[in-house]
Amino acid sequence: MNIFGLFGKHSEQQKTNKAVIDALIKAGEKIDEEHLIELAFFGTWKRMSLLKNELLGKGYEEIVGQTDKMLIVSKMFKLNFDLINNLTEKMEQLAKKYDVEFDGWSTYPTTKIKNRKANS
Repeated sequence: MNIFGLFGKHSEQQKTNKAVIDALIKAGEKIDEEHLIELAFFGTWKRMSLLKNELLGKGYEEIVGQTDKMLIVSKMFKLNFDLINNLTEKMEQLAKKYDVEFDGWSTYPTTKIKNRKANS
């Protein structure tokens, strides 16, 4: 049994975090550069509004969700494994606090972000 098997649900998120970061590194991404990390949540509009207010107060920016039951926020972070694990753990705790579902995180290659900023 590997170490991740000892910690339940968080271990699944940690496995996912590691797999995503490893894939990004393999694709040439530099973990010491900041990446735009998007975090997705699902829930009722009322509960999502409360969560959104808390996250906006912490410096996250809202991205329009696909439905009125979806919240996507973003912020720049380095692709540090421990940092991403702490981030996802905090998001899971916030989701529990507001009785919504944390769906996970995603990012874009830094070259896309640099190109997007250059074209702004």
